[in-house]
Amino acid sequence: MVPGREGEVVDVLDATTVVQPGIFWADITFYSCTCTTPGCTPEGYCGATASRVRVAPGMVACFTYWPFTTRFRISGDPLDRWLVCTDRGSAVVNRNHLDVFFWTAEEGWAWLQEVGTRAEVEVLR
Repeated sequence: MVPGREGEVVDVLDATTVVQPGIFWADITFYSCTCTTPGCTPEGYCGATASRVRVAPGMVACFTYWPFTTRFRISGDPLDRWLVCTDRGSAVVNRNHLDVFFWTAEEGWAWLQEVGTRAEVEVLR
């Protein structure tokens, strides 16, 4: 378990949503703004997120089950950072899927090779 108040009611999206701090397994993907490799097609996610803040490293798209500002740490992340839920996405179809933002697809692919497509995730709100 991680530090935090169990059963804390989160009022960012829905006052009835209860987030239990803890650990779960998740499918891990990434999305990006640009790519630099010849032949690569940029995804173009360079503007505002669903929470209306500009995309930046350390942000993650998550399912609506998770309120905006929920924090996640992915086991094996070479950057050992807390990621913040600031976005939604059509590719995120359940609460056990996190889509991590990177400026370039190359950064995302390199990171995903280290982390893997399924990982243990620590959540804290």
